[in-house]
Parts: sequence; structure tokens; C-alpha cells
Amino acid sequence: MRLLELDSTDEDPVVKSSVRGVSAIATAPVRPPGTSSSNRSALSSASGGTLTPVTTNTTDNTLVRTATPTTPGGTAENDKILYPFRIKHLGRETYTLYASRAEDRRLWCDKIIEAKTKYAASQFRQNAEPFTLRVIADAAFAHDAWSGHQKTVLIKGTSLWRALDDVERRYANMTKPSPACRARVNCATTFVQADGRIKTLIGTEYGVYLCESGSVRDWSRVLILQHVTQMAVLEEFNLLVLIADKALIAYHLDVVCPIGGGHPTTPNSFKKAPQKLSGQKDVAFFTVGRLKDRTLILYKKKEGLQSIIKISEPVLQRASTAALRSSRLGHRTSLSTFYGTTETFREYDEFVLPNDCVNISIFTSSIAVATSRGFEILNLDKKSPFPIPDLTAPHTENIRKRLEGLTPLGMFRLSSDEATTAGARMNHYSASPSNYTTTNGDTAMEFILVYEQCAVFVNKHGEISRSVHMEFLGKAKAATLVSGMLVLVDSDFVEIRDAQSGVLKQIVAGKDVRCLDDGRGGGGLELMGMGMGLKGKTLKIAMQHPEQERYQIVVELVPN
Repeated sequence: MRLLELDSTDEDPVVKSSVRGVSAIATAPVRPPGTSSSNRSALSSASGGTLTPVTTNTTDNTLVRTATPTTPGGTAENDKILYPFRIKHLGRETYTLYASRAEDRRLWCDKIIEAKTKYAASQFRQNAEPFTLRVIADAAFAHDAWSGHQKTVLIKGTSLWRALDDVERRYANMTKPSPACRARVNCATTFVQADGRIKTLIGTEYGVYLCESGSVRDWSRVLILQHVTQMAVLEEFNLLVLIADKALIAYHLDVVCPIGGGHPTTPNSFKKAPQKLSGQKDVAFFTVGRLKDRTLILYKKKEGLQSIIKISEPVLQRASTAALRSSRLGHRTSLSTFYGTTETFREYDEFVLPNDCVNISIFTSSIAVATSRGFEILNLDKKSPFPIPDLTAPHTENIRKRLEGLTPLGMFRLSSDEATTAGARMNHYSASPSNYTTTNGDTAMEFILVYEQCAVFVNKHGEISRSVHMEFLGKAKAATLVSGMLVLVDSDFVEIRDAQSGVLKQIVAGKDVRCLDDGRGGGGLELMGMGMGLKGKTLKIAMQHPEQERYQIVVELVPN
């Protein structure tokens, strides 16, 4: 039930006609899902209580849209009028069904909505969903032009409905403000300001917008930039790093978000001018992480068929001894005072890949590069990449065939204890031989390689550790690992699975769904012990507003 979405309920009627003497399409009665016995009896006794399975892509029959609905009267002409509605199976196809009367169509849609509402209520009672949704923005970002999308049929009781309902009740007595921006939302991040307040930044086609955490409708533009596609905040260095018009730029947080809420363009802004880390319009993406106890920024530049990965390191200027002593005594000190400031960047290293690079995952002493040909593990000291997974063993033949032609999305490390238990459980139901080791120590360490349609498990040597793979419902555009859950973002829904067992845990359906923040960038996790109030990064997504199709909503997934 959670995979079926009612895509439309009120489309214009269509007229069924035959071409060149082809006979009319036969009808077959179909029982509406979730109907009671009395309702089924009423439908079967009614003259129009059937659905007509009409195929619209054949040449012997055509469906012509009619602008004026005709009231059924039993005539031959009225019998040709059909009332369509669409049901989408998430990750697969959209089916168009046709009812003989408008009343029958309404009844079918009502029964589907009723069944999905009961299912959502059951999931909520059992606390079965690993994430709750929290709205970050619901009225601040609109489309720059009419998108042509229809309204989504929002089911009462779902996690998305509850998040929107919380906002509506909170602002029940207030007029909804005009949009702060009419452009596509591309990226977002959350950080702790120097005075301890939590702020959220959203990047759009026309600039960067700022809002304090919890203020859903109080957004303001702080940077006027074009085509902002990615951003991350490094609190330790008091920096905002972003890609604008394919250029990598670093801003001081004091300039973007002044202490005390002043306007970003302060008289001292020229002393902290933004620093461009790359050339003009040549950066596709960047990744921030700690490698061998260094905070590094890796960004990709493409030249021909090759990918050049450049690595920069922010140079930290430590604060004074007096400031550090003051902070240890418990006095409130801003992050920039505690850590210092960053004025320059050092070119740390670079390397060239012969294939197109699509993603980079940073680990303790090595990096995993996802290219158009698969995953490669690279150590910066030797720069001798080796491909993974190792698919030379006979029992990995099925996995090798499944991975052919798939685009890799990312590599993530699983917890050793959880991986051991889940791996044994998955292989218990597998008929093929397993290469999974459950002895002790490093042999039980597992990583998950995520592709657009499936995922496989490997050990630290890149060998397949489970003879089974994790199959996805949709074709993911982005993937991340949050709180032991593998989150996959498709254009129509968010698919959430247990990363160890592969069990589907939650579905968040929507239109034009996209990942804004995978929850891995920046330094928020490093502040958990400083009393700053930020409990790590959260995954943020954007989608079309289900009830106001001209707006975009931004929500974050909070572990439940």
C-alpha cells in the first residue's frame, strides 16, 4: 500500500473511439481496493461500476480529451465517455484507469485514500518509521515559472502531512508571507553561529538565504550569487564553502552571518573578502572531510575525459592563549574566538583520474572515488588506485552482471558489530555460497557500495562479503547513510532502508524530490561536546509543495 500513490483524481474526461472499423475496447470489472462487501455489491449492481483498461499507445483505438463533461444518460454516445485517474507504483510505472462515470471515479479515489490513511495511522501508532520530517521552509521559495505540475494527493497521517500540519497550526493566525525567492532550491546546510544559535543556509539559482533554526517563514538573502549548487560550513575554521556558477568560493561566516543579526555588508567586510579556490566555471562538486587528522576540501575539475581532483587545506590561525583560557573557565566564547580564523588555503595535493568522477567518500586514511566505471580506492601517499569490488570469484558472477552499466553513488562504512549480525542473517536465506567472514576484528568490518539501483557489501579488502545484494525500488539520484539507515533519493520519493539488513523501513513520496544536504559535510558533528546544541547534521530534501504546486518545500529528516 505504501508504494501506491494516487497521482491524479480530477482529469478531464476523454472520449473512446474506434478507427477503421476496429471494434470497441472490452471492459472488465475490477474490484476497488479497500471496499467493503456492501460497497462491492453496490458497484457490481451499478451500470458504470467498472474500470476500463484502455491502452493509449496503440493505433487501433484513440482517446480524445473532451473539454465539457457529459452527464451519463445511457446513450451510445455517452457510453464512449471515460473518466481517467492515475495510480503510480513508486519506482515502476504509472497506470491510467478509466471509470464509466464521474461518481465511480470519485468512489475509487476515496477508497484508495481511505486505505492509505489507515495504513499511515497504523505506521504512526507502531512508531515504525525511523525518521520524522521537520519543515524548514514552506512559503519562502517559489518556482520562477509555472512548473506545470499538478497537486499531490496528500494522505492524512503520513510523516509529510504531520510536518506540514505542524507548520500550519503554528502560523494559523498569521498571513503567509510573499516568497523570498522565486528560483530553484539546490542545496542547504545547518551550522552553529558564533553566538551559539543554530542557523540554516539555502542555496538557490539567485543567491544564498539565511534563517534561524525554527523560523520557517523568516528567510532573507545574505549573498547575491548565481547558480549556487553546493555548500558546506566548517565551523572549526569559521568558513562557508560553496559552488556558485561552477566556481569554488570560501566566505567567512562573520561576513555572511554577522554576530547580533546585523546586515552582512558591514563596513569591515572588505577585510574578509571571499576567496576563490578554483578557476572560472570548472568545478563540478566538492567534498569536505578529515583525512589523516587534516580537514581537507577535495573538488573535481574536468578536462576532456579526465577528472582532476584538487585538494586544498584551510590554514588555521589559532586564537590567543587568553581566549582559550577564558573558554575553559566556562565563559561564553564564539567559535571564531575559540578556534581562530582562516585567511588562506594551502594547496595540499592533486591527482588525475582517467574517467569521469561522480562522487568522493573520505575515510580515515584513504578515499573512495566513484567514477563512471565503478569504485576505486586511493591512498594519497602512493596514488595507486585499485578498483572494487573484486568480482573475480565464481560466486560473484550474478553480482557482476547486476552491476553492469550502473552509476555508483557512494561508499559508506557500516558498524562492525551490526554488520556481522546482519550479514549472517542475510546469508542465512541465500542459496548461493557466501564469502562473508564473522570471525573477529577487521575481517568483520564492512562497507556498502551504493549504485543507482542496488548496493553490494564488501570487506576492507574490497572483496564481496555477502552473496546477496540490496535491490532498490527506484533509480536513486543521491544516497547517504544516516543513523544506520541507507537513504536513497529518487525524483518521485525517498526510499529508506536498514543499511545492514536491506529491509524497507519508510517511504516519503513527492514530486521533483532532490537531495540538498546529505548530512555529511561540514563540522557540525565535532561540536557535540561543546554544548553548542547542534546534534549533528541532518539530511535535507526539497520537493514540490503537495498542496500549493507553485511553491517548493524544504524538509529535514530527523532520526526518530
